[in-house]
Amino acid sequence: MSIIDNNDNLKNIQYQKLDIKTPLVNNDSEIGENCITNDKIEIKKRPLKEHKYLNQIILLFSLLPFIMIPSILFQLYLPSVFTDYVTYKHPDYTPDEIQSKAAYYKSYSDSLPYISAILFGPLVGVLSDKYGRKPVFYGGGILFIIDAIATLITVWTHNLTYHYIVHTIVGVNTVSNAALSAYISDISDEDHIPILYSLLGGIFGIGIILGPLVFILINLSSFPNLTLYVIMGLLVICLVIVSLLDESVEIAKKNNKIKHTNTTTNPFKLVKNLFTSNAYFSFVVVIYLLVSFATCDITLIFYYYCSYVYDWTPKDNSIFFGGVGVLIIIWGAVISPILLKYFSERKIISIMLFCCFGAHVLFFFSGFSQYLFIFGAMLGSPQVSNLVQAIISQLTPPEMQATILLGAQSISSIASLVGSLAVNDLFMYSISDNISHKFPQLPFLIFGIVLLITAVGTIIVWNYFKSNNTIQKKSVDNSYDSIQ
Repeated sequence: MSIIDNNDNLKNIQYQKLDIKTPLVNNDSEIGENCITNDKIEIKKRPLKEHKYLNQIILLFSLLPFIMIPSILFQLYLPSVFTDYVTYKHPDYTPDEIQSKAAYYKSYSDSLPYISAILFGPLVGVLSDKYGRKPVFYGGGILFIIDAIATLITVWTHNLTYHYIVHTIVGVNTVSNAALSAYISDISDEDHIPILYSLLGGIFGIGIILGPLVFILINLSSFPNLTLYVIMGLLVICLVIVSLLDESVEIAKKNNKIKHTNTTTNPFKLVKNLFTSNAYFSFVVVIYLLVSFATCDITLIFYYYCSYVYDWTPKDNSIFFGGVGVLIIIWGAVISPILLKYFSERKIISIMLFCCFGAHVLFFFSGFSQYLFIFGAMLGSPQVSNLVQAIISQLTPPEMQATILLGAQSISSIASLVGSLAVNDLFMYSISDNISHKFPQLPFLIFGIVLLITAVGTIIVWNYFKSNNTIQKKSVDNSYDSIQ
């Protein structure tokens, strides 16, 4: 929204050439100083280091590794749970049969959590806009602890039921990352959002580095199931840090950024309105959905793929995953902020998607060398979804940040659900005895094609909607009235 739209008194100003800059708003304004100079209104953006709530941003970013490390530990630990389960239940299986069957069981573990995310994600968003972001953080940490306990019981009893049931319920945590984005949006100005979302991915990279390192150290111990106990301990620390955060919704209300509270609690209505409120917004959400689908393959099957193709040990996989974390930091904290100085986030999204497609080309040929797989990971590490979320956030009224962000992420969970089932089943089929020639690169071929289509699709959407996000937001603001 332009300065002129917000200041009716400016209509009567007779512009004259000025030798000095005349502020239009006070220096405490979160968007920086706006000045009349040489007959033009000039908006001077504040640098990120002068963010009004920089201490809260730093505290929030310090929380992220304690969220990410348990997630990585859990992700690295679960394959052994299913492998040990198959070995226990089928001691006569060959190593290839064990890998294939374990991937089959893991496909359910990967996909079932998205069901609760789809059903309850929008409702969590509504409640978060009404009661705040911190309850979502508290709930996510407590549910994750319960998930670790249920998995521990599964290991003790050799019964996957406990893990499947609780893990499915805890799947609502899948959308909790959007609450982090909403927290940033609550206390930040729109010009800061893209770079902060990019840095968000970079900070997550720190957790991806530290997670595998911690996993390697844990494996040096002979204490059984130590990984799960470490996960629970880190989550307790996470909850302590959450208690130190100020509630961002209250900050937004104090700054008059939030003017009213959304009262709609029907998640199905919210999901429907996401697609019917505005064409541009709908296309952005579809892009988000396709990105969620097409980028899940490497995360879900890299462990089994590298173990099968390259005979990598758990330690090898942990080192690789840590290296990916370094690359995510480089993309999120270095490359993306530099690109944002010269290009819009829309162009950067397209560039990143073509990089991810190039990575899948290397993955497709990675059967010839593990280094092709490693180089592919280097090229395909940008966190595209964070920048897509930035656009969604910029198009969303402040009072509905969590409702829309979590709603969009819930919709993307449908794609992630289909993607997780597809990638695990494709990989399981590609290494099974049902085909004459094993072809474990098959998932990368399929998902690479989807990435190419998505990348080309973004160029078409950006060219059709040539106006920038700020201009598009005006029409979206009016469309959102139907959601109230």
